[in-house]
Amino acid sequence: MEGRKATLRQKLARTTTTLEVGPEREVDPLAQRLAKVAAHLTGADLVCVVLRDDGDLFLAASHGARSVKSVDRWTALCASNEAPLVVSDVKAHGSTAVCATGEWRWVRRWMGLSLRSPAGKLEGVVHVFGEAPRATTAAEQDAVLELAGLLFAQLEMRGMVRYLAIASHAARREKERALEAQRLTESILKASPGQTYLFDVGTREVSDLSARSAPRTFAQRLAEVHLEDRELVQRHYASLDSLADGRVVELSYRTETAGQVTWVLSREVVFRRDAEGRPSQLLGVTNDVTSLVEVHESLQALARTDELTQLANPRHLRERLAQLVAEAGRGRRFALLLADIDHFKRLNDTFGHPVGDRVLASVARTLKVAVRQVDFVARSGGEEFTVLLVDVDEAEAQRLAERLRAAVQAAAHEQPATISVGGACFSSAHTADSLVHHADVALYRAKQDGRNRVAWAAPA
Repeated sequence: MEGRKATLRQKLARTTTTLEVGPEREVDPLAQRLAKVAAHLTGADLVCVVLRDDGDLFLAASHGARSVKSVDRWTALCASNEAPLVVSDVKAHGSTAVCATGEWRWVRRWMGLSLRSPAGKLEGVVHVFGEAPRATTAAEQDAVLELAGLLFAQLEMRGMVRYLAIASHAARREKERALEAQRLTESILKASPGQTYLFDVGTREVSDLSARSAPRTFAQRLAEVHLEDRELVQRHYASLDSLADGRVVELSYRTETAGQVTWVLSREVVFRRDAEGRPSQLLGVTNDVTSLVEVHESLQALARTDELTQLANPRHLRERLAQLVAEAGRGRRFALLLADIDHFKRLNDTFGHPVGDRVLASVARTLKVAVRQVDFVARSGGEEFTVLLVDVDEAEAQRLAERLRAAVQAAAHEQPATISVGGACFSSAHTADSLVHHADVALYRAKQDGRNRVAWAAPA
């Protein structure tokens, strides 16, 4: 153990690179997106992305509850290791030398993934920090590596577009370098993972430089755009008259071909201007980012779903309730129900928590089936559920509440189960919190009156 600590201290002593975000260093949006997704995916308290620019390493982005300006000591540990460095408990590992300063004493779990070029050169590092020790799963490592690969593809595409823009601008001033620039451009196009094209602002023609196919009209290209995104694309191209040289504009939208929907990200720069200085041609690159969008959407769904019942979780419930309160200000009516499984503690104590969990999930499925499609069901905690009934008056809300109670009683659960329900209708005198309070008081009354019944709050 002491020998391993000494080796790590020697590595730390050899690093002199300071990794800070100074005034000239802005947070990289792509790296920030990776950090955010990786933090959600791994449950990390802090994710930092270090990238190389012009030979220097710098902190490109970070996401999490902790803030940090320098991760050079951690990066030093990854510099000579191509394989991921995974430490489930820093205090039990030789890398405690890294935590010598007070700002890092909170770190218990760490994963460091070095990002390297095909030649093996260190191009960046992804750091995943956690306050609590635990093992990092292979699936988490693979997911972060996959995200890092997507980030690299995006960075390469962005660098290529910027380089092409600079090359085309220089070619206008230095005609003697035109042929060399053309050969360079063709080589980059062949190596590009996406589709590179020229958009002629005057003729509205789109020329695919990657495929060397005949130009297409803008209408033909627009026909491939998903119907819901066509207006977005049209507004985008109508707003490019003031685009400055070297500025890269991005647009994310969907395409649809033969029923297959694909998410793409386009990056465009001015390639040529007319005599009046307005953009006449745009150089662009599109890349398929469907997998990145799907990962993001999956993480969003996981963050809003209760794992046991597959219902909305408290976070999602708060969002939906706040939305309905805002809509109520414009005249929409809704009611809130609190439903609690009767004698659930006794069921757990008698048959065990696994049986209790299965009954809980069964009641959740029953509620989900029994509500209308427009209504909302969430697990708000323990054995308690919250139901939001929309576009109802008090009489209709009470009828629906009774239907839910009866459905749970009649369902074939592993053990018999009933629910007590407390309800309240939203009025202008309510806030979200006061509405929940009134429903909770009604729920308490339903339990006091014998359980397996519905009680309703008096109008506020």
